[in-house]
Amino acid sequence: MRLTLRTLLAWIDGVLAAPQQEELGAKVQASRMAPALVERIAEIVARPGLAAPRIDGRGLAEDPNTCAEFLDNVLASEQLAPFERVCIDSDIHLAEVADCHALLAELARASHTVELLDDRHLRRRLLERVAEQMAQPPVEQTHDEAALLVRAVKEVVDVQGSRGNRSVVTAGKPRTKSGLAAWVSAGVAVFLLAVLVATLSWSLLGGGQAGRDVAVRPPVGESPAGDPPAGNPPSPRLPSDAGAAAPSSPTDESPLPDAVDRGDGDRPDPDQPAAPTAEAQPVPADPAAAAIGAALPLPVVEEADAPAEFAEPVPAEPALPAAPPPGIVAEGGVVLHRVGAGGDLHWETLVAGDTLLTEERLLAPAHAFPRLLRGDVSIRLQPGTLAAVTTDADGVPRLEVIFGKAVVWTEAADAIVGVTAGGLCGVLGIGPRQLVGVQVELTRHDGDDSAVTPPGSRALLFVTGGSRLRQTESDGGPPGRPLTGLAAEQQLPPRQEVVWDSSEPAAARSQPATRSPDWLSRTAPVDRLDGAAGAALAAGLRADHPVADALQDLVSDRRVENRIAAATTQALIGDYDDLVALLCEERSGDRLSERQWDDLQNATVPLALARGANAAAKLRKSCEACGPAGRGQELYDLARGGQTAETLVAALGDEALVVRRYAFQALVRRFPDDPAGRVEYRPDRPATLNDRGIDWWRRKVAAADGGPEPPAP
Repeated sequence: MRLTLRTLLAWIDGVLAAPQQEELGAKVQASRMAPALVERIAEIVARPGLAAPRIDGRGLAEDPNTCAEFLDNVLASEQLAPFERVCIDSDIHLAEVADCHALLAELARASHTVELLDDRHLRRRLLERVAEQMAQPPVEQTHDEAALLVRAVKEVVDVQGSRGNRSVVTAGKPRTKSGLAAWVSAGVAVFLLAVLVATLSWSLLGGGQAGRDVAVRPPVGESPAGDPPAGNPPSPRLPSDAGAAAPSSPTDESPLPDAVDRGDGDRPDPDQPAAPTAEAQPVPADPAAAAIGAALPLPVVEEADAPAEFAEPVPAEPALPAAPPPGIVAEGGVVLHRVGAGGDLHWETLVAGDTLLTEERLLAPAHAFPRLLRGDVSIRLQPGTLAAVTTDADGVPRLEVIFGKAVVWTEAADAIVGVTAGGLCGVLGIGPRQLVGVQVELTRHDGDDSAVTPPGSRALLFVTGGSRLRQTESDGGPPGRPLTGLAAEQQLPPRQEVVWDSSEPAAARSQPATRSPDWLSRTAPVDRLDGAAGAALAAGLRADHPVADALQDLVSDRRVENRIAAATTQALIGDYDDLVALLCEERSGDRLSERQWDDLQNATVPLALARGANAAAKLRKSCEACGPAGRGQELYDLARGGQTAETLVAALGDEALVVRRYAFQALVRRFPDDPAGRVEYRPDRPATLNDRGIDWWRRKVAAADGGPEPPAP
């Protein structure tokens, strides 16, 4: 017997024969997903206030007839797989199916309830009770009242049976009547059964209202009244180590879809075809159930394989999502968030314990590693990362990395998180402590003008553990056109990376990673001085102090590492004046060392040029205002790159230190395999000590163009 949603419900409600119950219990224990799904079913049917599908809904997911046909084992084979997938993905539909299945299983076990329907007086009593139930106002009707109706029917039967007015119909002793009387009695019985089933269905589906609650189903093995029913089979119990059981063999691998809660409004992917399932004959739970199986819609099970892929149902209208839990800043230093509107946009500081808004644009300052909490999902931003944290229409938290790096994980048994990185957009199911790295790098070519040639980007998604990726739009909806090279929904094995590049915006690729990113587990600065600068920056960026004023105070600090941290953060928010002034500083004691200059320039200027035309224009204005007098455009062109090697060699002898540094950096980048150039010339030396080095670089460039090789140093 295969492990499907139908067979799992039958196992939970104990309607299988003993050998099948034992066989399926072993498969549940061996399955990786079934124990979690069993716990989820128990939780959602007991959840107060959970909404339910509309009674007048249309489409596969919302039409109540689909649920009834699924429970009655008459749902078309091509609809079975999509409907099961909807139930797996949606708490509302899973609770509906599980609760109805439990009520029908309870009614099937109490076989004497149906056996006594042949009594004429009992039929009148039953119709009176049904009429009383139907006359009640439907406003507050829930699944609990459906359970009460079942109890009322059983009470009428028990009272009538105690008076001796029984006409028992059993499988072993069918009742004999004359021809006409038998036909009349059979017709009346069928009519009454139809009334009972219709009333039960009406009650189960909410009595005509759309916003009813899902019933709180009693524990497995107990009747709705709380008393254990007579003759019930023992209720299944998961062993304590069921969640950690080894996976089953390949031939017995469970076809059950991933038991991942995607939210009430989420739906399966429309581009996945549904494989047909094979129908088999149901196995009755007991002889009494077999005797009345033709009249009562009993829960049935079948030997059917659940397909691996599913199709998208078309609901009449989307379900309203639950309000997302508020996020907070947990630890790791300060984080900036953008507030205001129109021309009043500005940045403010958030510290540990502050609450996040539903939609946030966040910036991690230099040397800060803030950790954010949104529901069960933790997000750690790496320094210099600009990101947005939002919530999809179905309540799933979403992280969009605009540039920089972020790490996502959960401490829960499983969690769902939306990720947007460049052209990659999807929803990930992640397990506990399985890190997901998200990186977006803005790219450009040397010499490109951002106003003429828009910069590009490259996105990387890295998973340390197994994760399921489903492509979506940026709001969590189905993708209009999924990326080629990736399935609309696919399992990512451990240590797998997904790469997207703006040079091929309609494609992506998934490949094994050669190594984990070195920043994936980083939670603090590596260098001691950087850590001290980060602490000073966090102390200056107080929540009650304007961000711009705090950075301006810190950029003139006597400690150079604090000035670098402040200028880096200013550049991240789009202010480049102090950055250019610090790069151009030449006074002894204030100027940066070569390593400090390289690190600061590499962390800020290429990013400013790659952020687009507006950021590049701001940088050019800052070069003109804060660079060497009258040479702002020349400095900006050097920062942009693209000069010839001869021009760069000539700039090695320039009187401005920042010009010499830019020229030397560009030459080393063009000839990375010859370390002699770093020995022969240093931009910080006096000009008289660099004559030999300049001549060496001149001959090196000439040799690259076909001239003689420079002599060894």
